[in-house]
Amino acid sequence: MYTSGTAGDARRRSSRQQLRFGSGLFEPHQRKDRPAAPIIGSSRHLPRHSRAMSRTLLLSLLILVSGPVAADSDPDPTAALAAIGDLGRLNGQALACRQTASASQAKTLMIRHAPKTRRYGEVFEERTSEAFLAQGRDVAACPSAEVLRGRLDDLSLRLQSLLPVGQPAAR
Repeated sequence: MYTSGTAGDARRRSSRQQLRFGSGLFEPHQRKDRPAAPIIGSSRHLPRHSRAMSRTLLLSLLILVSGPVAADSDPDPTAALAAIGDLGRLNGQALACRQTASASQAKTLMIRHAPKTRRYGEVFEERTSEAFLAQGRDVAACPSAEVLRGRLDDLSLRLQSLLPVGQPAAR
């Protein structure tokens, strides 16, 4: 029967295993065990400056998240809705009178200024439909393109003061 080594080889092999697995060679106070895996969100494993930085980051994120909520309180949402309603009326009138440039400008103003909410969209669509049907009954009373452009310019200034570009409004 063939043996694969001597007693010295066996001792070396067992000492290598002990080194590899960390058992028995060192006293418990001499072992360099790996620290436990940190718990996610726990700051006890972070140095002091990192804890302060994580608190600062958390605070800044809370401020950023609460910013749109604070800006959501529009002082007069009825005035903004009335302006969007007027824009819808001009859009309906322009569509009924086949003034595509004015209708396109009205839609552009709606997209640019109005918040992307159902309430504003419904007001715009309802007023557009009402004005389109009312203008369709009396085609002879269509305003000229210049008159529509002037009204749209005035309404654009009004919308800019009520709903500046990029500002959310009350829902």
